Amino acid sequence: MDRAQGNGAKPSPDVPTDMPETDRGAAGKRYVLSIAGLDNTAGAGLLADIKTFELFDLYGLGVPTAITIQTPDSVLEVSCCSAGQMRRSLEAVLGSCKVLGIKTGLLCDEAAINVLSSVLRSRFEGVLVVDPVLHSSDGKQLITRSGKLAMSEKLFFLADVITPNIDEAGLLAGRTIRSRADVRDCAKRLCQMGPKSVVITGSGRFGGEDFFFDGSEGYFIPGQTKLASSPRKLSVHGTGCFYSASLLSLLVLGKGLREASTKAKFLTENAVLTSLRFEGYKSRLIDHTAVRQFISECV
Repeated sequence: MDRAQGNGAKPSPDVPTDMPETDRGAAGKRYVLSIAGLDNTAGAGLLADIKTFELFDLYGLGVPTAITIQTPDSVLEVSCCSAGQMRRSLEAVLGSCKVLGIKTGLLCDEAAINVLSSVLRSRFEGVLVVDPVLHSSDGKQLITRSGKLAMSEKLFFLADVITPNIDEAGLLAGRTIRSRADVRDCAKRLCQMGPKSVVITGSGRFGGEDFFFDGSEGYFIPGQTKLASSPRKLSVHGTGCFYSASLLSLLVLGKGLREASTKAKFLTENAVLTSLRFEGYKSRLIDHTAVRQFISECV
């Protein structure tokens, strides 16, 4: 991950080397950035990403791409930020500190992706994880058709890894996934679009296994906890965001892709097992404070 050396931007004022660690504050932190939607439940998107980054002692920054009105079960309304707002926000963040890693989530349309790819090419040299959000769990489309095409043509080739779930992977690759062989083929097709590697998350299918492909070698990542064998199936809002944010955090901390993808799966499964129930809703929310106990096993 040689791109993790930073984006070359000047960090905010240099911290004296003799300053006590307790006085260094945020200036002594490692910075990572979420570019995603603002979910009012804080169960997914930018707010959830920042909570995940903090589990790894990383300082989370955010560039909002949209404001969503939703419940744990459904998205009611999406208001997209303008491309101009995104550009100004990105340039301000990347110009003020050295960002070691970026994770993208909800990107509404082609204009947003054009701005993002342009700024990243000129201003960023760190680790990039692209979580290609296409629709909500309740089926609401979250990106335009031209936006989906722009993502595959203009963003994937910048990514160290993309993390679609099975449904998203099938839509991006233009095929239906019915078997483990289809998962392998789909991962290869996605890698041909430019990313260095692909992780297709299982979404509870095929025994809950994920599939990793780095352009030459592919393998299934088995379940890391009792979750896959549990007869009780939990619906938890924001697991895809938690997985990709954990993956980015582990990569920034120096883990290799294979190890990071396995550890991110371990953490995500534990996040499901310790999730919070919201009265009156089917979907649960991740309790980041409960997940903290598992971090030491991964870093």
